[in-house]
Amino acid sequence: MKITKNSEFLITAEIGAEEMKTYGVTYEKIDYSEPGTRKMIAGVIGCIRKEVLSDFSLKGRTLIEVMPDGNSGCLMLFTNLRDVGSVRNTLLPLS
Repeated sequence: MKITKNSEFLITAEIGAEEMKTYGVTYEKIDYSEPGTRKMIAGVIGCIRKEVLSDFSLKGRTLIEVMPDGNSGCLMLFTNLRDVGSVRNTLLPLS
C-alpha cells in the first residue's frame, strides 16, 4: 500500500491486487455493506493515521472515492470536507 498526502485536504492510497486479496475484495465487489470492504477501509485509515494524521484529520466529513488502477488493485481518495469550504449535499442530474 502506498499512501500519499496530496494536500492538506486530500490523501491517496494505492492498494495492490495482493492486498485486496487479503481482504477478499475486488474492485467490482467493493461495497460498504461487505465486511471485506469495511476491513479494507479500516486498514487504510489505520495506515493513514500512522503515516500522515498529524496533518490530516479524518474527523467530520470525509469523502472516500474508489477507482480501479488497471492492475486488479484500486486507488482510494480520502478528501477532508471539513475545511474545504461550504459543501452542499446536491444531487446533479446525470442526463
